[in-house]
Amino acid sequence: MLDAVERAAVVKAVRAGARGVLSCDEPFELLCKCIRVVHQGQIWANSQELRYVLDALVRTPRMDGINTKHLKGPNSLTERELNVVSLVAEGLTNRDISQQLSLSEHTVRNYLFRMFSKLGTANRLELAIYALNCKESAEGSRREESSRTEATRLKS
Repeated sequence: MLDAVERAAVVKAVRAGARGVLSCDEPFELLCKCIRVVHQGQIWANSQELRYVLDALVRTPRMDGINTKHLKGPNSLTERELNVVSLVAEGLTNRDISQQLSLSEHTVRNYLFRMFSKLGTANRLELAIYALNCKESAEGSRREESSRTEATRLKS
C-alpha cells in the first residue's frame, strides 16, 4: 500500500518485490481483491503503474553479452545458488523455492541477497533476466561447438 501512487514509489515497491500496488485512498473492497489476486500469483497494478515499472525497466542497462564464463570468477555462484537462480527464473516464489529445496524462506532470502550482491542485480526480475541470458549464451555456445564439430567431421 502506498500513500501516493507516484512513479518513484511504485518502482521502488516493485524492485523490493511487491506483487501488488495499491493506494491507501482505494476502497477496502479493492484491497481485498488485490490480496486475493496477488495470493493467486498474479500482479495487481493499473496501467499507469505498469507503465512506470516498464519505463524503469527500459532505462535499466541491458545485460546482453553476459554468459556463464562470468560465473567462474571471484563472484561465482555455488551449486545451491545456481539452483535458486534457476527456480527464480521459472517464476517461483520464495515459499515455493524453500519447499522445493527443503530450505527455510529466510535462507532463500539470504541466498537472493547474496546473489544480488555477487551479480550486481537489484531484484528478482534482474536476477531472472540474468539467468535467462546465461542460459541463452550457454545454449548458443553449445550450438556453435556442435556446428564446428560437425563441419570438422564432414571435412575428414
